[in-house]
Amino acid sequence: MANKSVYDFSAETLDGQPVLLSNYRGKVLLVVNVATF
Repeated sequence: MANKSVYDFSAETLDGQPVLLSNYRGKVLLVVNVATF
């Protein structure tokens, strides 16, 4: 997984629709990664 780009991943909108991060190639993209324990 170390050779993967952020653009290889997808996410889900608040209403459950998939969105490809590659749609944002060439734009400023802020990715916030949070977790609770």
